[in-house]
Amino acid sequence: MSIASAGNGSSNHLALEMMMRQANLQLVHVPYKGSGPAINDLLGSQVESMMDQMTASIEHIRNGRIKPLGITALKRSPMLPNVPTLDEQGLGGFEAGTFTGLFAPAGTPPAVLDKLHAALQKALADETVRKRYESMGVEIMHMTRPEFNAFVMADYQKWLKVARDANISIQ
Repeated sequence: MSIASAGNGSSNHLALEMMMRQANLQLVHVPYKGSGPAINDLLGSQVESMMDQMTASIEHIRNGRIKPLGITALKRSPMLPNVPTLDEQGLGGFEAGTFTGLFAPAGTPPAVLDKLHAALQKALADETVRKRYESMGVEIMHMTRPEFNAFVMADYQKWLKVARDANISIQ
């Protein structure tokens, strides 16, 4: 069975490799140059399945052109409450997500970081902003700066191991 991703070394590819290893599956990985071309080929039946981020696929899911088979988070998505997680489907503890964060150069003064963090929290508290993110399939995570730093470092270590174990190189 063929399964598309947004490209070699992409978060989609890493999640796919982790899923195949955990489920003991042999799938044919078909890397694309981004989610857009992969989605086009999925819609056109050139590939049989795809590992993708909800932000790229949500509109196709909503209009019935793509059928979601499983959520890679540990809990169901409020946007797709009827779609079970891979954990629920037997891949115990499977979790593969992506995130967007605000970063600054090393050495940025703490006062500047505090100001950026406060502005971000204010923006994310705005109902219009939250609804816009939710419409795109994004779940907002509220974290302190130290919590976010720990989250990023743990995520990095997790995916570094997956990439090394699968001998993934970016092309």
